[in-house]
Amino acid sequence: MAIKLRKLFCSSVIAVFVFALIFSCQPVEAAANTPAKVEGLTLSHVNHNTIKISWKKAKYAKEYQIYRSTSKDGTYKRVKTTTNRSFKNTNLTTGQKYYYKVRAVNGSKKGKFSAIKSFKVRLSKTKITEIESTENTVQLTIKSIQGANWYHVYRSDSEDGTFEKLTSAFDLIYTDENLEPDKEYFYKIRGVKKVDDGYKYGPFSEIVPIRTEPHDYVAVVTSPTDTEWGFTTHTCSVCGDSYITDEVKPAFELYVIDEARRVSENVNSK
Repeated sequence: MAIKLRKLFCSSVIAVFVFALIFSCQPVEAAANTPAKVEGLTLSHVNHNTIKISWKKAKYAKEYQIYRSTSKDGTYKRVKTTTNRSFKNTNLTTGQKYYYKVRAVNGSKKGKFSAIKSFKVRLSKTKITEIESTENTVQLTIKSIQGANWYHVYRSDSEDGTFEKLTSAFDLIYTDENLEPDKEYFYKIRGVKKVDDGYKYGPFSEIVPIRTEPHDYVAVVTSPTDTEWGFTTHTCSVCGDSYITDEVKPAFELYVIDEARRVSENVNSK
C-alpha cells in the first residue's frame, strides 16, 4: 500500500511539473509570435496619380496593413492589407501630399507602426525626344506623359542663362521660328495639368542644346548691259535669304565715261 501511494505521489508531482512547464512557456510563445516593427518604409513616384509604397520584411509578419492620411497628425485610414512588401496606391490627387505608415500583422497580433513617411503626388518628368534645326527654325518633339494637359516650352541663349517661356504646346511637336543662323540655343520643357484650384507642374526636362544651321549662299553673276547695271546675287539655297555685291555700271555709261576721258586726255596733250 505504501509503495502504491509513493508511485501515485510521484506521478502527481511529475504531472504538476509538466503542466507548470507548459503553462510557463505560453507567454514566451505569444511574445515571439508578435510581429516586429516595420522598418525601411519608402515612398516613390509612379505617375500623376500613383505612389509606390515599399518596406523591409518584418519578423513573424503574415501580412501588412497600410494606412494613409492627408496630414501628419490627422486621421489615418487603412487603404490596403497585403502579404506583399510593396503596394501601388492609385487614383490619388495630383499636387496632394499624402502620409503613410505600415504595420505587420500575425493573426490577432499586431506589430508597431513604422515611422511616418510623406510624398507629394506630381506629374512625371518629360523630355525632348528629338530636335532638328534649319537656318532660322528649331523643331522639338515632346515625350507625352500621363496626366499632362499641355507642355510649357522654354528657351535661352545659354545653358546657365534666363529661360524665356515661348508657348504652351498642346501638340507634341513644336517649331520655334525666326531664329538667327549659326547660333546655339538651349531648350527645356515641363508638363502642366489643370486642377480645380489652378495648375500643377511637372519637373523640367533635361536642357537640350542645338545650333541653327549656317546660311548656304550660292553666287549668281548678272553681267551689265548697255543700260542695266551688273551685279552678283548671293542666295541661301535653304532659306532663300539673299544679298547683292559687286555692282557694275551699265556698258553704255562706261563707254561714255571712257570716251570722255579719252577726249579730255587728247585735249590736254595739245
